[in-house]
Amino acid sequence: MTNCNYTAELNISPITDYTAKRKKGARAFIDSTLVDCTTEVYHGGDEDHGSGLYNVEWKSKAWSKLSSWATRLTAKALREKLELSENISVTFSAYAGCSMCRCSPGYVIRGKNNEGEQELRLKGLVNSNVYGKIKFNDNALADFVKRREIFNTEFLAECCAHDKVALE
Repeated sequence: MTNCNYTAELNISPITDYTAKRKKGARAFIDSTLVDCTTEVYHGGDEDHGSGLYNVEWKSKAWSKLSSWATRLTAKALREKLELSENISVTFSAYAGCSMCRCSPGYVIRGKNNEGEQELRLKGLVNSNVYGKIKFNDNALADFVKRREIFNTEFLAECCAHDKVALE
């Protein structure tokens, strides 16, 4: 992915609550058009096919692949926009903003080593939150449509085969 596949507007805000466990890194709460597209798939559906993936009582491998793809590309765009080196990890966590529940999903930004931790300090990302929006262009969204078609096929096969994995 290159910078021409998305536009991003980000703001870094220091955390004033020093009880937060983010002293070595940051949390990023990003609105992403790709993640929004996957959310539409998750909650979508119609009268003939039920109420969408949201209502299934099992974990779908096809859904995991589709949603992981969107969050990985968003994390990559976030890494590029913040100009982070490979010494820093950017990973999605459903518990980024709240360790008790999944009410504040986001990206966790941490140094992988001493150089990464120093880089985070230099960029002002230690004990900070990053807020913003990453808007992917039409080419990236067209790639999502192709992946959604693959998802639909794989999900239908899962349903037909009853290849169910219990929710955790």
